[in-house]
Amino acid sequence: MPHVVSVPRAPFLTADGLLEVHQVPAAQDNLIWLLRVVGTDEVAAVDGPDAGGVLDYCAAQGLRLTAILNTHTHPDHIGINRDLKKRGLLDGMRVVGAAATRDVIPGLTEAVGEGDVVRLGAAAGRVLLTEGHINGHISYVFSDALFCGDTLFAGGCGYLFDGPPSKMHASLTRLAQLPPATRVCCAHEYTEDNLRFAFSVEPDNAALAERIRAVWALRARGECSVPSTIADELATNPLLAAREPHAAGQGGGGVRRTSDRGCRGRVRGHARSQEQGRVQVTWRRGLAALSGRRTRRAGLGGFGASAVGALGAFQQSKSAPWRDVSICSLTAGGASPAPWRRPG
Repeated sequence: MPHVVSVPRAPFLTADGLLEVHQVPAAQDNLIWLLRVVGTDEVAAVDGPDAGGVLDYCAAQGLRLTAILNTHTHPDHIGINRDLKKRGLLDGMRVVGAAATRDVIPGLTEAVGEGDVVRLGAAAGRVLLTEGHINGHISYVFSDALFCGDTLFAGGCGYLFDGPPSKMHASLTRLAQLPPATRVCCAHEYTEDNLRFAFSVEPDNAALAERIRAVWALRARGECSVPSTIADELATNPLLAAREPHAAGQGGGGVRRTSDRGCRGRVRGHARSQEQGRVQVTWRRGLAALSGRRTRRAGLGGFGASAVGALGAFQQSKSAPWRDVSICSLTAGGASPAPWRRPG
């Protein structure tokens, strides 16, 4: 199956000028980030389901893969390690990953945790513990570029495999406090799905409506909507702790602070279903989350939030699909939204 992105983003320099960031699509919707140390041919890859695309890209661009930065241990993120090992290329490679999951990361040479610094040439990257999607998940911040794996997505957040919601809430709150210009280099192109759900609960958010128009237009051309910025997410992502649903639609785009309790409730209350390819809601599983039951089997987590999220009760059912018709009314020519894909 072809990748959902046919026109990757052009490389960009971090604000400090020390790293050049390249985007390499992989599998169906994964995004691998290559960090080239400026002035050299050395690159580090952030995660990946396999090594083939990265090795081909490096060969075409005259680059040399020398390091892997892993955010977490799902197969589509450490698959690149396994593939390099099969090819006999992992030995001698620098592999950075979470100390908490050191036994699961193939070829790990540098175990890191919260507050540690990872250096690529002269560039220094901070390590943040960003759990919620999976235990031991970490993110890397180099200058104005955030590499957050499956924690924060453009317009949403990662599925809660391990949870609990309070961990994801804490992680998103930390990331929301990064400078507004910080680029959010997440690991998947899920933005249409995320914004579709966000619009179903925030139809009066003017900034969200404008973002939908822009994203639908570029995705129709096969382009990638990632990276976004922290500023984009503060204005249009209902799961970030620094904003209140509908605030962006009042007075033309402002945001106001909402309570931590309300944000935790929205994280608890949000999930997705593959039922008929649509996100749908029910009270039962949301209430299960509030009562503290396991979130993995209940399907809690990932991508967007509910206008009544403080109740923790928006979940999957067969009764309340996304507002696809309303979304189409925002986009040129009423373009049909892309089908749903299971979150990573």
